Amino acid sequence: MTLRLGKKPAVHDERTLRFERYAQNLGAPPATVDYGKAVRTWPMYLNDKYADCTAAAAGHLVQTWTANAGREHLPSQADVLRFYEHFTTPGPENACALLDVLKYWRTAEFAGERITAFATLELKNAHELKHAVHLFGGCFVGLVLPKFIMDAKDGTDVAWTRHPEGSRGERERAPNGGHCVAVVGYDAYGAHVVTWGRARSMTWDFYSTYADEAYAVLSPHFLDRGKTPAGLDLAQLKHDVEAVAKVPPARHRT
Repeated sequence: MTLRLGKKPAVHDERTLRFERYAQNLGAPPATVDYGKAVRTWPMYLNDKYADCTAAAAGHLVQTWTANAGREHLPSQADVLRFYEHFTTPGPENACALLDVLKYWRTAEFAGERITAFATLELKNAHELKHAVHLFGGCFVGLVLPKFIMDAKDGTDVAWTRHPEGSRGERERAPNGGHCVAVVGYDAYGAHVVTWGRARSMTWDFYSTYADEAYAVLSPHFLDRGKTPAGLDLAQLKHDVEAVAKVPPARHRT
């Protein structure tokens, strides 16, 4: 099976909100969360043809949010392609920056859906990722996949865990292994990931080693249906979103 990626190197903007600022009064996250079980099927969304993993992950998040809020909205393949085309010409190597996708999605609709806000998560912090998934029904996570997955005949059949011979951390990352996935749940083993038309797990060690950016993404569907528990300073978050929009951009790649 031909599988494409599609995430450019991580871009950081000093204006980006940090999740920890709004989650200081939360207790421990639940031991397990599985919002993905409400979704009937996960489309490939052309990620076997184009480097559109960011748009495909957006489609999978919309599925998750709406399925858990009452009635699932299944974005079409055309919806995903139009969203991807905003950033680049469709192609097997034409990738997008996660931050660009999220900024645009906050101001423009994708498949009739627009996000309220997004906030960056601290890398290697599984506790924070769990809180973000539990609170908002899913996260955008950027990975630089390791060579043993990129070199496999079929990357969907390889376990997303540290290499059995031992991980060499960043040195084991593939040079062109940037990939975006939707995280829609978790358990003690790791995070529940949706990519390439299927749900799978990645271990917490895998997440800590290969994630180079991660974002909590707020959906009005999820929030307006009372799905977010107490403890999140949502009023401050919405205020800061409006304030940030007035500040000139300043960003850099890692």
